[in-house]
Amino acid sequence: MPRPLTDRQRAILDFVSSATRDNGIPPSYQEIATHFRITVGGLQKQIKALTAKGVLGRPRGRAARGLRVVAAQDVAGQVRLPVLGQVRAGLPVEAIENVEDHMVLDRAIAKNADFVLRVSGDSMEPDMVDGDLLLVQQAVEARSGEHVVARVGDGDATVKRLRRANGQVWLEATNPKYPNIRARSITIVGRVVGLVRQFG
Repeated sequence: MPRPLTDRQRAILDFVSSATRDNGIPPSYQEIATHFRITVGGLQKQIKALTAKGVLGRPRGRAARGLRVVAAQDVAGQVRLPVLGQVRAGLPVEAIENVEDHMVLDRAIAKNADFVLRVSGDSMEPDMVDGDLLLVQQAVEARSGEHVVARVGDGDATVKRLRRANGQVWLEATNPKYPNIRARSITIVGRVVGLVRQFG
């Protein structure tokens, strides 16, 4: 089994995760090194160790900003995903990004999700209802028609269906009571890859 993370490795992993959610793209090596006041060479050793321990991935073709936090998996084929608070299914508001809890799911259910968000609001009914738990994969791109978590303008976040047509991009609610969201700046934070509905 991989050795536990050191305090520095845990801090780097948390920084990569939070910076990706805040900015919509992973941080560069230089940004991470500057934040921790270490050299890029020293950082590369830490990244290599985190990759070897299976908690950080480096997809091919995106060396500069290709870091991706990998959900920890146990021997029983389950994943432990962080629950990062709530995201509005209504008017955009800033998503709560502190880790509230963790959810353990079967790997087949979790798919390739990186974190969980709790739905608040009714703009996505009947697709999603207040209290649903969304399984979200970190992503900066999505296809038209996919459900996404996106930031609108400067820091506001919402969950909606992404639409693209005639060179335009907007966010669509499935509840007809809510208007579409059109903004000069829409940044995709993640793709919704699953949903867990809690009853009772």
